[in-house]
Amino acid sequence: MKHFWRLFLVLQIVGITAALTAVSLSDFVQAEQAESEEERPWPCAEGINDHIDYYYELLAEKNQPHEVERWQNIKKERDLLLKAINEAQKRELLAESKQEKEWAAQHEKLQKSFLEAVKKRDEEQISQLLTELFAQYELRNKLLKEKVVESE
Repeated sequence: MKHFWRLFLVLQIVGITAALTAVSLSDFVQAEQAESEEERPWPCAEGINDHIDYYYELLAEKNQPHEVERWQNIKKERDLLLKAINEAQKRELLAESKQEKEWAAQHEKLQKSFLEAVKKRDEEQISQLLTELFAQYELRNKLLKEKVVESE
């Protein structure tokens, strides 16, 4: 029964992940930083990253066990960076950079490929794309770091 619920969660998250591919990086930051539900660009955004993070971790455990620690480090760093950006935005408005927009466009393409691999249950492609996704999230963290430095 435990495996049924785990699979059920993964399948739900696949749908959520697909729905989020069109959302830009600034929307993620804005959703995570919103103080109230009315301020969020989409009300279901609260906690969505927790679902997505867990989904990637489960897939990494299954397909790329050596990448699990890397993913956990990426998440920790991202959370710290988003907190710093939130503090900076309280002081002033931070604009989305050209690099962030380019990242969002590349991320959307990669997410579409990832979704197709998941739909096909193509374990080899999932493994390859997980590595690419994690590299892309590391790039996102780099962009967030630059944003934090700019705000100081």
